[in-house]
Amino acid sequence: MNKRLITLVMAILLALSLPLQASAASTAKLSKTAQASIEKLAAQSSVSLQAQLTGQTNKLLELEGQNENLDQSIDTLHRANADKQSAINARIKQLNADKLASLKSGSTEARERYKPLFTLQTSLNKQLTIARKLKNKSLVEALEAQLSVVKASALIARGDIRLKDEAYAKVKESTAKTANSVRNVLKEVSLEQSKIRSEKTASAETGRQIAADSKTLTASLKNKDAAETLRSLSALSTASTQIINQKIRIQQSEQKISTLLDKAASLLP
Repeated sequence: MNKRLITLVMAILLALSLPLQASAASTAKLSKTAQASIEKLAAQSSVSLQAQLTGQTNKLLELEGQNENLDQSIDTLHRANADKQSAINARIKQLNADKLASLKSGSTEARERYKPLFTLQTSLNKQLTIARKLKNKSLVEALEAQLSVVKASALIARGDIRLKDEAYAKVKESTAKTANSVRNVLKEVSLEQSKIRSEKTASAETGRQIAADSKTLTASLKNKDAAETLRSLSALSTASTQIINQKIRIQQSEQKISTLLDKAASLLP
């Protein structure tokens, strides 16, 4: 295996070993082996130290349970919100699309339909100008009579086109107004999503602290150091509580996002 391939493989392995920034870190997890070692160490300690070791162990196990419940709740909310937002975006794109297309088509078709009439009116005006210059009274009278009828028809035609244009413009304006109202709500959703990303970034840092404290706990158990084990458990408990609070805020943001998306959906016809 050449050096370049080795470097590539190592880079892939490193990337796979890193926690995803998109996911919040987890609380400390005590293995069955660690729990058994702590219980054994506690049994050999003073009554006071034994109670503290047991208390911190139970707290960590409780936090682990909270972490699992929060993860499940957040994941459920996030998936539902993603589906809601996708549906809303699709509805915005299709908002009055058929109606607007029909009105636009009607306006265009009217213009094409009346084009020969407008062309005729222009032609008659030119002919009338020439007839007047030639002082051909009979031709002028004939053209004026014909032009009078065409003008009336052209006036009606322009009125029809104007009504169709106004109908299209009205629906277009109403559609834009509705879309903007929805997008303003979605801006609030983006703010909450930004808060979630910040909490996940912060929890990643807390997760690194938990990893370091977990190594210290392993070493203290190996050395059968009850006091150091208690300090490690307390540190893990503090960091895990911090992650729980971060996840609670993430859950609250997801809940707010759900409410905002429902509001956005209600604004769409």
